[in-house]
Amino acid sequence: TDYEPLKVRAPKPIKPPMEELKNNLVKIGFGRFASPYAKLWLNSGRSLNSRFAFDFSHASSSKGYVDYAEWRDTGGGIKGEYFTKENMLKGGLRIKNSNYFYFADSLPAINPEFKDSIRNTFTKVDANVSILRNYDPNEVNYDVGLQFQGYFDRWDNKDLHVGIAPKVNWKITDLWYADINSNLIFSNSSFDTLQQSR
Repeated sequence: TDYEPLKVRAPKPIKPPMEELKNNLVKIGFGRFASPYAKLWLNSGRSLNSRFAFDFSHASSSKGYVDYAEWRDTGGGIKGEYFTKENMLKGGLRIKNSNYFYFADSLPAINPEFKDSIRNTFTKVDANVSILRNYDPNEVNYDVGLQFQGYFDRWDNKDLHVGIAPKVNWKITDLWYADINSNLIFSNSSFDTLQQSR
């Protein structure tokens, strides 16, 4: 006999809508006395070839009841990634600056001209760049990066670090793999009259 079953259409699941990606954000505030606060994020959004981001922040306070009880923190950074068929390039830069007074010192209260002598400023710089191969089990895979960190103040003190971080992985046989992972750091510091390299 010839028998054809009835065609039944399978129900299709409802695909929920993708939530919209927010690429940018701004936050602004103001506190007691003169205390502004602000944060900013800017992003390139979804992309198959690259993505980039920038951020900035600021917070400070002044004009309070205590003379010279002031401080400020300001920073920002940028980072990005770029994709090719075989590799990914990525890098970033971040800078932060802090400024405050040793307001417990009574010298400026006697003579305001000494105000600058109790002020200090610290700056931190972070930078990195690297290239890595998109993983392929049949090829040599690598991730080679260069890093920099620097710390500075207004008295010409500094602490510098430069690092090289190569990573290599490759397949020898179906059962054996080889990995090389290292991190070489070169440092130079200067505090007052003392200098040191390592």
